[in-house]
Amino acid sequence: AGDVLAQLVRHLPGEHTVLNGTIDGTFPAHHPDPTVPANLAELIAQVRARKADIGIAFDGDADRIGLVDDTGEILFGEAGDQARQQRERPGHPAPHDQHHRERQLTQHALQR
Repeated sequence: AGDVLAQLVRHLPGEHTVLNGTIDGTFPAHHPDPTVPANLAELIAQVRARKADIGIAFDGDADRIGLVDDTGEILFGEAGDQARQQRERPGHPAPHDQHHRERQLTQHALQR
């Protein structure tokens, strides 16, 4: 993910910092799985220190990501989708929210 990410951020507006972008196959900083909270420690520290809006961690082939919000809190699964959705469309449910339709149906049934 490092080479592609370095190219991508050059074309995005704003300020971006790539951590551990050198590809060497040994993963010297930590294990590459971004779904393990311990592996996000450096990202969390950098997000807080730089007062970044968000931190995104990729595994080696970028098929898994980890998200950290502006306070350094990890956003897991649906919470990450919902946080993104709330920033883009405040007040609207995230389209990926599996439970939203269930809540709507339950509220509708309770109102009857």
